Amino acid sequence: MPPKFSRPGFSRGGESEAESKRALLGGNSDDDGEDYEDFDPSGVGKRGRGGRGPAAPRDDAALRRARQEVSDVVEIMRQNVSKVLERGDHLEDIEDKSERLMDSSIAFKRGTKKLTWNMWWQHIKYRIFIIVGVIITLLIIIVKPQTSNDGRV
Repeated sequence: MPPKFSRPGFSRGGESEAESKRALLGGNSDDDGEDYEDFDPSGVGKRGRGGRGPAAPRDDAALRRARQEVSDVVEIMRQNVSKVLERGDHLEDIEDKSERLMDSSIAFKRGTKKLTWNMWWQHIKYRIFIIVGVIITLLIIIVKPQTSNDGRV
């Protein structure tokens, strides 16, 4: 089985170098030493629109198909770029929201510590008041002056 591709400069079998170049280029090679000076990527060349000569009808369909594929790829790339930009915007929004959430969580933590301290102190104050009240009540009961029947102490 012959190889599908051959290297430039190497001929297959008994072919000349010009025939191998023509085979590599798909049979459309002029091989007159021209350095593709008629090539114009904009599509408007020396020979008119598309820079094509007499072989225009056969190449026109292939060229149109290639241009359509290129325009499809360009459109897909534009969509991809717009999706990437939208994704970047969404990521920035998420980052802003996460920073706000972090700030509010820090404020919440400070508030809970302050509230915990206040509740603890209030609980301690109630205990102190109860203990002081019990001590005063016990002192009043224990140290109660004993009165006699005549009202003297």
